[in-house]
Amino acid sequence: MTNTVDITQFNSEGFESFLSARPQPSWLEQRRRTAWSTFEEMDWPTRRQEEWIRTDIRLFKLDKFGLPAAVDTPSQTVDSLLGDGLELGGQVTNVDGICTSSRICEELSAKGVIFGSLDELAGEHSELIESHLMNSGFDAATDRFSALHAACFTGGVFLYVPRGVNVDLPLHTVSQ
Repeated sequence: MTNTVDITQFNSEGFESFLSARPQPSWLEQRRRTAWSTFEEMDWPTRRQEEWIRTDIRLFKLDKFGLPAAVDTPSQTVDSLLGDGLELGGQVTNVDGICTSSRICEELSAKGVIFGSLDELAGEHSELIESHLMNSGFDAATDRFSALHAACFTGGVFLYVPRGVNVDLPLHTVSQ
């Protein structure tokens, strides 16, 4: 399996390239832009801050890493550790933060269960995702790493089970 990824730097141009390569609703793009602005305004944490007193990040060099810009999604699926013959209610496979396959069985879908790639479902089900994504239990302004995560996260799985619905089949995610 090949996964061709163009890598860009963690700078404004690289961030714009990253955004343009991601299909996403406008509300999510705006949240990413706000988080990127927060990231650019903040300093790296220091050992003088209580949360970072035992962490030395002086050797961390962001320029040694990069943002995925353009991606050729592999058509081949990834082997999972689950044995053959196991009936799954759904499965999502991510390789390097890019969804390569996503499926949910018709039985669960008919009950209103939504399961799949966050990238795909953020646009299709904005009404369910927008009020929760990066709002509950997460603050992008906590530190520079949090802001960077909010701006540049990739991958992810979304699960919605309507009230009163039971899911009896396992849902499986594979990330490589």
